[in-house]
Amino acid sequence: ERPDLEEEKNNLVIEGNANRKQLKEIEDRILETLGSAGGSILEDATAIKILDDAKKLSNEIEAKQKVAAETEQKIDEAREGYRPVAYRTSLLFFCISDLAAVDPMYQYSLNWFIELFVRSINDSDPDSQLEKRMANLNEYFQFFLYNNVCRSLFEKDKLIFSLLLCVKLMEGYGRLNHAEWKWLIVGGILLDASTAPKNPGPEWLTDQSWLDFVTLGELPAFAGICDAIANAPDAWREIYDAVAPEEKLHQLPEPWSEKLNSFELLLMLKAIRPDKLIPAIIAFVAEEIGQKFVEPPPFDLAGSYKDSGPSIPLVFVLSP
Repeated sequence: ERPDLEEEKNNLVIEGNANRKQLKEIEDRILETLGSAGGSILEDATAIKILDDAKKLSNEIEAKQKVAAETEQKIDEAREGYRPVAYRTSLLFFCISDLAAVDPMYQYSLNWFIELFVRSINDSDPDSQLEKRMANLNEYFQFFLYNNVCRSLFEKDKLIFSLLLCVKLMEGYGRLNHAEWKWLIVGGILLDASTAPKNPGPEWLTDQSWLDFVTLGELPAFAGICDAIANAPDAWREIYDAVAPEEKLHQLPEPWSEKLNSFELLLMLKAIRPDKLIPAIIAFVAEEIGQKFVEPPPFDLAGSYKDSGPSIPLVFVLSP
């Protein structure tokens, strides 16, 4: 973003090393002069001149070093201003690194990632205000990365990538409960189903869904959920019977409609109507990071060819 600052800082480092070397040479000359002076040094005009010149040069170097230190501090402060962009960008890199767990074929090099980021620096909208510039760069690069990664994903995995992108950003900014995320992707574990409370609505609530509620109740945000369903099964059945239950989650019986956040409502839906989880995830991701991140772009052959090169070939994988 500011290569001039990097170049200036490198020059200051080189200049600082040269100044320190010169100071060392001055010290050696002073010691040599003092050691070779015979009798009183005050009577040796040559020695006095050498010491005087050394003092002047030393003062000049110290003044340069002081200015250089102040300039270097200003450069470091300017570079620190971009740290939020660097942090968000690192989150995005580790997000695409996690895609290898979805399919071993999904692996992306750091060099490729850096190249995309440099292109984003050049192509995103400039702005004289740092905050606005960082916002422009973050928005442009995130969508640019999304498009490039989607190009290499199977269609069935594109929504998974969107969810991972959203969750990784939430995690990075302290907005994700890891226990809740784990429950969403793998469910809960009940070692002995016989210890679970009796299903209060077996005519509509399956045993598996009830066991999901039992394990869900072990999470702090859902403490007491089983008692709430047992005390008012008809109210919860309305959610279950709804054509689009994902749209009714904000109408849960009190206090659950107000108590749970958008992510926790996904867990509730998984327990009561897992068949509607995908449209709920789409709506959640769109709400968190934008509608365009749940609408994968069509394959762009011209764009892919433009991004290729002698060392970046195009590989087409055909699948049924």
